[in-house]
Order: sequence, then structure tokens, then C-alpha cells
Amino acid sequence: MPNMATSLNQQGVTTIVTGWGLQDGAQPSPELRQAEIQILDREICNAAMMEAKAADAVDGFIYAAQTLGLGEKDSYEIWDELVARAPEPLTENLICSGTFEGGKTSCNGDSGGPLVVPLEDGGYIQAGIVSWGLTALSGYGCEETALFSAYTDVSKFVPWLNEVIAANP
Repeated sequence: MPNMATSLNQQGVTTIVTGWGLQDGAQPSPELRQAEIQILDREICNAAMMEAKAADAVDGFIYAAQTLGLGEKDSYEIWDELVARAPEPLTENLICSGTFEGGKTSCNGDSGGPLVVPLEDGGYIQAGIVSWGLTALSGYGCEETALFSAYTDVSKFVPWLNEVIAANP
């Protein structure tokens, strides 16, 4: 599996995510939906996510810095340190998959569903499990501008899976 995992988890590999995630009106889809997406570079996804998180946090930081009477130079230094210390959202146990154009990804309610890679023989291999992504501002459905979602990398858990299967024949 490690050799297969290495070839599956490369940028540009086509994947398919399926699920009955929430649609407009906070209702699950009445039919199984799917989206064809690609594995994206984890570092690019992390940079995009950190940029989005920083943009969400900057106004609060500016307010706090001004309230505390910090000068501009000190504020910039502290902000840079704060951002540098923030943990990357996508760990080594996660796959980033989506499109750079956005609009195709897993939806709220798809968690636990499969991320598969189509094989040349017509079969599929499961590469991931829907973990998290961006939710629409309403809190329901899909974020239509989302570029990617995070998927648990199944290959990282193969030894544990084999152990559990062997212990429960």
C-alpha cells in the first residue's frame, strides 16, 4: 500500500467524492451526488487556508493592538510571529482535494464519505474519507467558492485497519 499511496497522493491525480450532503434549505440531497476533483498540493492548500484564517483574524488583532496601545512596528512584528506560530490546518494525515477554480468539493453532511481514485480497469481505490471543508455562510450546504476540502488519508491507517480486521475475523 505505501507505493500505491505515494502514487495516489500526488498533485493532479483525479479523485471522485460522493455524498448526500446538505443542499440549499439545509436538506440532505435526495440522491447521491458526486464531484470529480483532483489531489492538490498540501502546502498550497495550507497557504490558502492560512491566508483565509489570517484575513478573518486581522481586524480583531488590529482592534486589540490599538486598544493595548501597541505601535505599528510592534504590531506588525507580533502579527508576523502569531501567524508563523499558527499550526497548519492540513496535517500529514490529510489529503487536500478540490479544484483551483472552486465550486466542486464535499458539502456539509458528506463527512465520513469516500474519496476514491478511478483505476484504469474500471475499479476504484479509496484514498480518503471526507473530514472537513468550508461551509456556506448560511451554515448549510456547500461553500460554492471553496477550492478544496480535507480528507483523512486512508493509507496512513492501513496497519491499524489490518490489525482490526485480523482481530475480528
